[in-house]
Amino acid sequence: MQFPSLARAARRVVPRALLLLSASTTTVSAQTTFGEALISRQIIDTFSNFITISTTPFTPATFGQTLSSFSMFGGTTSGGATNIGLSLTPLLVSVPVAGSFSVVGVGTTRTVASGINSWAFGLTSGSAVVGSNVYFAWLSNGQGAVQYTDGAGPAMLFTSNSAVNSVPAAGASFQTTLATNRAYSIQWTVGTPGTPPPPPVPEPSAVVLMATGLAGLAVARRRRRATGSALWPR
Repeated sequence: MQFPSLARAARRVVPRALLLLSASTTTVSAQTTFGEALISRQIIDTFSNFITISTTPFTPATFGQTLSSFSMFGGTTSGGATNIGLSLTPLLVSVPVAGSFSVVGVGTTRTVASGINSWAFGLTSGSAVVGSNVYFAWLSNGQGAVQYTDGAGPAMLFTSNSAVNSVPAAGASFQTTLATNRAYSIQWTVGTPGTPPPPPVPEPSAVVLMATGLAGLAVARRRRRATGSALWPR
């Protein structure tokens, strides 16, 4: 019986092996994070039920993508105040115009635990898509829930009345106070499915070794079949 050479067997086996390597590649996500460092800071707000807006803009490269998650630090400040056990609701709001803003999207309310907390945005109302006129904000349900350093970081805006007594729905409008600079220990992340990375290219020596081994297995299998046919003719 004639058997194929190792070269011919390798030509059959190697493409299949490389195809399996390519198929094992998983899709990754392209993500962009905004905000300040997640560290313990000096202060936490003492007044209750207000919305805080960061004027940190989303970048043009993220326009049309969705807000996927946010993270914050939970613990006791150097002044002895704590945000552990407090809750907040993440929001997306429109750019403030003439001292007012509108809620674009509402996320899921979360309760702060010790250390770095990370949650999905968890859209419950409106849209999670970001654009040139959309900013990240949060509603402190009760006492202010995020630690900050005063006089540092980007400009922040707040609702002029400190009595936002329930989670707003998308489309709700509020008035804002003057901006002040604060570095809050909170971050937010935008992300959409990205292009899978190319499969790793095996070293030539690895390809030869793999081809030789697989081709040998193929030849051995053919020999076993041939031997079985000779012993047990039909």
